[in-house]
Amino acid sequence: MAKQPAPLPPLAPVQEIDRLLTASEYYHACIGHHPATLQRPREVVSVIEGELAEGAQIDWQAAIDQVAAANPGCRLRLHGKRRQARWRSDGHAPGLRLLPDQQWDSHSSLGADFIYAIPLSLEEGRGCELIIAGRDRLQIIFRAAHAVMDGTGVAHFMSELFRAIRGEPLLGTNAAYTDVELMRQVKSVRSPLRHFTPPTVTGQPQGTLQGGLWRRFTVPGPLPHLVARFAHAAAEYVHRTSNEVVRIAIPINLKRHVPELLATTNFTSMLYLDIAPGETLEDVKTNLQGRLERNVETNYPEILELIRFLPFPWLDKIVSLNEKNYTRPKTMETAVLSVGGPFKRSLLSGGGFRAETIFGLPQTENTFLAAVGFQGKYEILVGMSHVFAGGGRFEDFLGFLEKRLQP
Repeated sequence: MAKQPAPLPPLAPVQEIDRLLTASEYYHACIGHHPATLQRPREVVSVIEGELAEGAQIDWQAAIDQVAAANPGCRLRLHGKRRQARWRSDGHAPGLRLLPDQQWDSHSSLGADFIYAIPLSLEEGRGCELIIAGRDRLQIIFRAAHAVMDGTGVAHFMSELFRAIRGEPLLGTNAAYTDVELMRQVKSVRSPLRHFTPPTVTGQPQGTLQGGLWRRFTVPGPLPHLVARFAHAAAEYVHRTSNEVVRIAIPINLKRHVPELLATTNFTSMLYLDIAPGETLEDVKTNLQGRLERNVETNYPEILELIRFLPFPWLDKIVSLNEKNYTRPKTMETAVLSVGGPFKRSLLSGGGFRAETIFGLPQTENTFLAAVGFQGKYEILVGMSHVFAGGGRFEDFLGFLEKRLQP
């Protein structure tokens, strides 16, 4: 009989963190460590754009310091290696870069390299930073190592930042447990993945150009059932030329099981949705809802614990792109689909700054689809590696999605 996990501690203010990395954090932390990897370290990047009122001044450093004091997940530093690798919140508060002369149109990856100009360092306890680009028209860019934060963690940091700017009490952190401990507590229906090689979105790789690109377009809201609609649209595109089952990987916020949970650390798990040729949008909606009701995303294969026996470079060599495999990557999914929000503008505004647009940057080593927005409109971002984007295929896919995602 399987051993029952210990009950989770109650939610209460947390000022310090000292614990082992979870398997998901260990996986994200390894990316970029092997000398032959073609991938930059895995990061989560959020951008808020808006106008700063004339004469308004914001003390960004003071706000950062308040948030870091109330949320120890902002100050994580990596200690030890392999099975002894652990987080302690004895690192630095998030860094701050002020770039008043930086110009970036933010609709594509072109010109975005400045965001990554200063490497983050888990070992030095510099796992995240805030970048303020522009003068009156601001781009507020927050980047965090994915081992330190996930998308919902970044959203918590940003909402805390503006609470500090508005002079409101901060919510802080109240979870003294991890994503894995939460998954082990939630009752779920086991749903083992069927093993097959899913098709890519745009067919066979072409060319040898390394790296990738992303682009952004806007669609008006409201957009009910956006996750199902987006997944179905991507599958419909693939099924124009393929009769294979499409697999969409959807990051799910585990905080849905504990709505009062507050933390910047990783609380995301992956749900896989298979879509066969001929399935309608209603089929996809029903399948997705059923998997969520069965809590499929909380299934935690204990074999994942074994990755913490591997040094970061070894694991990175296994999972990342390199000179030998970047033209034929072996992924578990056709595309990753991440949907966030809608957020309220008022929660991410203050001090004379009024938010207008919010979005997160997609990965480009695989096909990554993202939708993030304020109430009233969504920003749609598509990332893809060059070997699958060439020959006009990327533009064709973008055009198809833009038509399918209109209200």
